[in-house]
Amino acid sequence: MVIFLLLVTTIYSKDISLRTGWAYGLGGELEYRPQGSFGFGLSAGYVPNLGAGGYLSLYWGATNIDQSGFVAETGLFYGQNNPLRQVASGLGVYALIGYSFKLSESINIRFAPGFGLPFAKTASGDYIGEFLAKLTIGSIKL
Repeated sequence: MVIFLLLVTTIYSKDISLRTGWAYGLGGELEYRPQGSFGFGLSAGYVPNLGAGGYLSLYWGATNIDQSGFVAETGLFYGQNNPLRQVASGLGVYALIGYSFKLSESINIRFAPGFGLPFAKTASGDYIGEFLAKLTIGSIKL
């Protein structure tokens, strides 16, 4: 698996960004945009004493991955039941919109707040949305 990942990042490095920070907890994010504006990714994080969560994402950027500009993402997320969340652990759909700031030739920082709607119901039988956000910093074009 490691050899496969190294091969992929070598061949497609101009289209990949790896960032760390807050992504449903302290964690990381891997984004692949082979067509410039559109792509997909995976991110996960862990909140100590509360649990892990993550995102499976489709990305859109107003600019290429190595430039500053507006970004949006949507997809599925997984969240753990915890005191900050009113629903049980499980999947949901989400959307985030934000901005990616290019700090140098190889580093960017991204902030993207948004909204998620878990598939699970609350104890009272209602569906309730939740605030979601990512703040990550990392390497452009590995």
